[in-house]
Amino acid sequence: MYSFTRFLAIISLIGMLSATDEMKLMLINGRVVGESLDEGIENVWCKETCYNLPNCILAFMDSHNHCILFDFNSTIQLEIEETQKTDGFVVAFKTWLPSDSCPIYSEMIPVVKIGEDTIPWTKGIIVCMKPFLNSTLYNIGLARSYCENLGYKLSGLATVAEVEWVLSRLYALRPISKDFDGLWIDGLRNCTQFCDTWLPSDSCPIYSEMVPVVKIGEDTIPWTKTSNKFNFLKCSGNWKQFDRSDGITVCIQPFSLNTASSITVARNYCENKGYKMSGLATIDEAQWVFEKMMQFFPNMNYWDGFWIDGRRNCSKPCNNFAFTDGYTVLGDIINKTILSWVTYEVYPEDCLQASNAAENLVNDVECGRTTGMFGVVCGYQVIE
Repeated sequence: MYSFTRFLAIISLIGMLSATDEMKLMLINGRVVGESLDEGIENVWCKETCYNLPNCILAFMDSHNHCILFDFNSTIQLEIEETQKTDGFVVAFKTWLPSDSCPIYSEMIPVVKIGEDTIPWTKGIIVCMKPFLNSTLYNIGLARSYCENLGYKLSGLATVAEVEWVLSRLYALRPISKDFDGLWIDGLRNCTQFCDTWLPSDSCPIYSEMVPVVKIGEDTIPWTKTSNKFNFLKCSGNWKQFDRSDGITVCIQPFSLNTASSITVARNYCENKGYKMSGLATIDEAQWVFEKMMQFFPNMNYWDGFWIDGRRNCSKPCNNFAFTDGYTVLGDIINKTILSWVTYEVYPEDCLQASNAAENLVNDVECGRTTGMFGVVCGYQVIE
């Protein structure tokens, strides 16, 4: 950065670059922060020497002819601070200014024209950046560490010009780049983005009636609004969400156990994953589970199935079932359930399976059964 309030002189020397642009020295009363002229050599031609050296960008001198010259190739950052004339310090910027006029003082911005870029002295922020190719940097953490190990930062890009320059360097380093190949840069979203939703195409609902929804994947998931907040909840991964009539939302997923398994093995399987062996409350839930079961076992025999939660807690001919998952109450699935109470009029059938049983979807079975029980339905309740 630089700062000054008093313009002393512009010394125009030879070195015309164009019809309107001329290399000149711009002098101000100032000093280079962090530099001491006590170490400088005596040179009465300090500013003239800088002008004639191709890579000199700045001369710093005092009234005793002490001089320090700053070379473009060995200079990374300079800070110039304004001083009073009585302090005896002068800084000479080698810059380019119009050859046929003298700009007003407040509009004079010295620049350095050496190398690829024209670099202005500025009171703002200047960044230097360089792209690096390294095929092992497959996540942002490795990329960030790579830069920091070199003594730099993983840099963000602020302008179109910066992006275009980085892309030009990428194509120069790797001429054949696939779509969506790229380089890690700094930046992490720290806010909630606007969501896509679906609304009538021929009208605009009043705000209080607008319910944004997400239509990605198998389910349409509405945002719920309470007071001045919108909430979004969905099942993890490819688990299926069901909104029950009692206001409870559950996520369920059938799992194949590959071999015939007991109800204890099935329950433990779900709990070891952090879930519950789930009950089924509705025909829609049971139909979806049935279709998933048949994907696992297309040739599943009648009366085979997957364990689900639910145990009869009364005597024949009662059809009351208790559930341990904490969220299931029998709904219309009872209309698609085969209830025979006993096997061969001997063995009680007090537990439940999601079943391949003709047109029915749930069947009561012996709680000690293993034959034909090839999986389990796990689930959990979505709690806002």
